[in-house]
Amino acid sequence: MCGRTFCAIDPRCIQKSCEFTDPTTGEQVRPQWCDAPTDDVYTPSYNIGPTRFTPVLMSGQHCAADKVQQRVIQPMRWGLIPQWHKGDRSSFKAMHNNCRGETIVSKPIFSVPFKKGRRCVVVAQGFYEWKTEKGKKIPYLFSARPQDIKPIDLKKVKDENLEAKVSIKDAATESADPSKASLIFMAGIFDVWKESESSPLYSYSILTTNATGAVSDVHHRMPVLLESDKDIERWLNYEDYPSTEVMDLIGPKDLLTSHQVTDKVNNVRYQEPDCPLPVSKDESKPLKKGDIRNFFSKTESTKRKSELPEDPTIKKEKI
Repeated sequence: MCGRTFCAIDPRCIQKSCEFTDPTTGEQVRPQWCDAPTDDVYTPSYNIGPTRFTPVLMSGQHCAADKVQQRVIQPMRWGLIPQWHKGDRSSFKAMHNNCRGETIVSKPIFSVPFKKGRRCVVVAQGFYEWKTEKGKKIPYLFSARPQDIKPIDLKKVKDENLEAKVSIKDAATESADPSKASLIFMAGIFDVWKESESSPLYSYSILTTNATGAVSDVHHRMPVLLESDKDIERWLNYEDYPSTEVMDLIGPKDLLTSHQVTDKVNNVRYQEPDCPLPVSKDESKPLKKGDIRNFFSKTESTKRKSELPEDPTIKKEKI
């Protein structure tokens, strides 16, 4: 299962972090950034839930723009909307943010785009998962390795609705050559849906598999991770590697580290910089009966519940 991710860096940093070796020249190149045809934009965020637009790697042959490179990065909607859906995009209520790797060839909503070569790679700095202990959900962040989190200043670019409008044209950066971030690369499937004369909407699902390593201590499912540039090339290059030749990539890999984070991330509207940071030892310890912090914890919890709606992605679901 993967129901929440973390990616709070600007587009140029993402491009830099997704550099790959061009097979024809042997040179290191950066994927081209393509804006979504629907004009929806990627919003850097410490706490990303389904229906948001996030950066996704795909073959340039899938991109609607002209004269694109071999690989492109395009913001896509998290939560696959099938090509055959009738009605507007808001009327599709099913939450297909995950796709079980074991059933990718048997469920039409996933098998059709999979056989068409609509494979993508979802990039993020990490993802959150919850461990249930004594009836309480405790959040953990999983990432490629411990990292110094230095995202752009979201307060400078977000509006009252916490929707920062960031594109490659105006991404905040202090230098012409951005730094490289530590990212995870998750295998995904996407589809392209179009309503009458509107622009095509690209949306995706993250493939999941049985958990291993650090994730297995918290949850029984995890995203399918692509470990090397060779794996990414095989997954994206649908012409040289048809669907039958990439099934071996769909399996668990022990590549992640984890740490407990603040339970404020339980609400998807909480967007503060402390979301991905490790909690202190005092915060991670359960409160004893009679501890005065219990009172303030309950007061704060009641306040948050009255101000913010419950997040639907936390509910139990079979993925």
